[in-house]
Amino acid sequence: MSKAELPTPLSATSETQRQVQLYAISNELNSLVGHSPIKVLRCLFTALITSTNVKSGHLFVFDKEGKPEFCLLLKAGQLNEYEGPQASHYYKPGLTEWVYRQRRGVLVTNTAIDPRWSAWATSFEEPAGSALAVPILAASQLIGAIALTAVPPDHFSETDLSIITTLADQTGVIIENARLNTLTAQKLNLIQALHQTAHTINASLDLEQTLYTILDHLNQTIAYQGAAILLQADEGLQPATVKGFEQTSTSLPTILTPTNASAFFRALHQGRVIGVGAEAKPIELDPLTLVKPIRSYATAPLTARGENLGLIILASHKSRAYSDQDLVTLNAFADHIAIAVANHRLEQKTDRRLQELAFLVKAGQAISSTLNLDRILHLLLEQVRDLLGIDASSIALRDEQTGELVFEVASGEGAVGVLGIRLKPGQGIAGWVAETGKPLLVQDVYKDSRFFPDIDKKTGMTTQAILCVPIVLKGRVVGIIEALNPTQISFDEQAVELLNALAGLAATAINNARLFARVHSAEDRYEKLFKDSVNPIIITDLKGHIVDVNRNACLLLGQDQESLRGANLTHFRSADGRLDFASYHNQILSNQEAVFQTAILSNGQRTTVEITGKKISLKGTSLIQWIGRDISAEIELEQTREDLIHMIVHDLRNPLSNIMNSLDVLYDVIDEQDDSVSRTELLSIAQRSGKRLQNLINSILDISWLETGQAMLKTRATDPVPLLRDAVEFVSPQAEMGEINLSARFAETLPQVEIDSDMILRVVLNLLDNAIKFTQVGGTVKLTAKVMDSVIEVAIADNGPGIPAGQTKTIFDKFTRVRRENGPKGTGLGLTFCRLAVKAHGGHIWVESKLGQGATFRFTLPICAEKKENGSP
Repeated sequence: MSKAELPTPLSATSETQRQVQLYAISNELNSLVGHSPIKVLRCLFTALITSTNVKSGHLFVFDKEGKPEFCLLLKAGQLNEYEGPQASHYYKPGLTEWVYRQRRGVLVTNTAIDPRWSAWATSFEEPAGSALAVPILAASQLIGAIALTAVPPDHFSETDLSIITTLADQTGVIIENARLNTLTAQKLNLIQALHQTAHTINASLDLEQTLYTILDHLNQTIAYQGAAILLQADEGLQPATVKGFEQTSTSLPTILTPTNASAFFRALHQGRVIGVGAEAKPIELDPLTLVKPIRSYATAPLTARGENLGLIILASHKSRAYSDQDLVTLNAFADHIAIAVANHRLEQKTDRRLQELAFLVKAGQAISSTLNLDRILHLLLEQVRDLLGIDASSIALRDEQTGELVFEVASGEGAVGVLGIRLKPGQGIAGWVAETGKPLLVQDVYKDSRFFPDIDKKTGMTTQAILCVPIVLKGRVVGIIEALNPTQISFDEQAVELLNALAGLAATAINNARLFARVHSAEDRYEKLFKDSVNPIIITDLKGHIVDVNRNACLLLGQDQESLRGANLTHFRSADGRLDFASYHNQILSNQEAVFQTAILSNGQRTTVEITGKKISLKGTSLIQWIGRDISAEIELEQTREDLIHMIVHDLRNPLSNIMNSLDVLYDVIDEQDDSVSRTELLSIAQRSGKRLQNLINSILDISWLETGQAMLKTRATDPVPLLRDAVEFVSPQAEMGEINLSARFAETLPQVEIDSDMILRVVLNLLDNAIKFTQVGGTVKLTAKVMDSVIEVAIADNGPGIPAGQTKTIFDKFTRVRRENGPKGTGLGLTFCRLAVKAHGGHIWVESKLGQGATFRFTLPICAEKKENGSP
């Protein structure tokens, strides 16, 4: 186990800021191209922790069998690393396992209401209100999964899921590229080493003489009485060089088989260096014999470029003749021999390969000369016929919807009849190749049960031999190429290789043609959306000159397209005379998105527009896109809300009237010495109404300060228990008058919280007041408080009419009220004040409700830091 370096956590940020931070991770990942996969994954995870501001989560890396081999575990803000068995020890089924099996991300916005969470929560040890998990894929293989959790619900959004999925995909690509680069480097190093070794030992072009010389050098290092080099042939092993044995390569059988040389084939199948001769008894190595009995022998496979070329055998009349070091040396010489044999065979193939490569280059140039798919397919068939000398050829592509093969183009005999024929998945030789992804050569089709004779009946031709290869694109078979009836020599493995190579070129060309078609289609769709958009859109070059405008932009600016094209938007002045576009131009040039408001005067009418500007790439050209949104109605609405504030004054009259009435009655009672009326009750009414009036005024004032972030909080470490008791005591008379059952339940002692006591008291009073107002006679209002991890959660629950589902999130907005007939009236500011006040203290407030089943308002307050450090609950 090791502790990973965890960046300093950021303070809580808005969703937009978090998304900007997430997008920034992409650049950081790109800087790690070429680094180890673990380093890239560590960077991704720690960056996600910082950007999403979470305290719990994990990242697991799985081996090919799906077992965890590495993990990063974040718990209570502490990040640790584990490898091997330790990683498996910390792995638990649940959300991570689901993501691993489903290979797609998942978002749980609220674990309390998501029924899936009970099955997934086993992945985590800490409480979570929301969770997010995504897989990490490299070349379509799942290598890991990331899961993050947060205490509050709705901490993550669908946008977070989309961005983090994209980052995980980018990480997979980086890791796969690193693996490919490492593999390529290893292969290049191996080729270079083989080339140098071959150059040293291939002074002679005579392979037999070269091998005989190598055995002489070997005898100077390892003593032997007999040595033989056997090379793989189609039917068995072929003696190439024999030294010291009574037999020579010319007196041995031409081909050794498992029947006449079983010991050699056993050694060949083991595929590794072995030494035999621990006992003193003779060993049979038929058909090779020595003058003295063979009591020890050693073998090593001849392997070059991944191909097993044969076997080298050393024999001795001594027991235990070959040590471990001798076997290492023998293996080194075996590598030299394998390279010499491979180079000799390669030399024989060179001329033929050069001709083939020249043909493939020509074919590649031909099919790369166009992006038209139909033209590419016809060019391919021309190349196939020239390459193989055949009677007919055809290409069939897979239908994405049905999986059927559809013959798109054909040439030669029966070409017209084959066009448009559809083969069901797996039908015929072509269908078999498409389903298995393997090439197939059939010299006599009527002896093969997979052949589909109906095509011959439709075309009128007679098929004798077929060579069919798959067209594979990104691991998927997208079609097949068929070659039928060679005119001169029969198909061979060389023909299979050539047609396979041509299919590889075809896959790339087909992919490029399809991509071009999609891009062209996307550009057409963009052009249509651009013109028909309800929002005004202006496209400028990087200097601000207008390149294009849509109809609504022309209407907004009061000019036609021809008049606007070429004009410099940065010189445009708003209705207020400002150069708003110029002010944000440089910001956009630095690849930042700009959002601002401007007023435009068109046809004597003032329109307020919100402008979003950003750089885009269109047909390979960098441009700036300015999208407008008419917010005049929103501005009007805001003004209406401002006007509504003045109406709040009317809400001051009720408590003020209660005060004045109480004082008037009290004055009369004192003046008339009337003892029948309680002076204390009158003063109590006046006092409560005054307090209510004071709370309303303070809330209105505090909302303004809290919204602008200028509220002056007088915070100190506070015991919440007395505060909660005071709140309950204050509203008790109101509850009694309404015949409401008011109860409070919390521990005698709770951890201290750093708060402005007056402000939080008003939050609790507001929530209790609302609960009592909306609870019918005989109903119940409950206040509870408990410790949840590092916060205290206060809840006020009632069994009133509840809140409609669509209003649980907007109810905290200014001037928003649940509208009911004959229901209590209000300003719509109480819950807004509660939200802002709780947020200012670093807490979170929300409501849980079902219509007709009451509502529960909950809010949290962070526990004092020193209490947490001392281990207080």
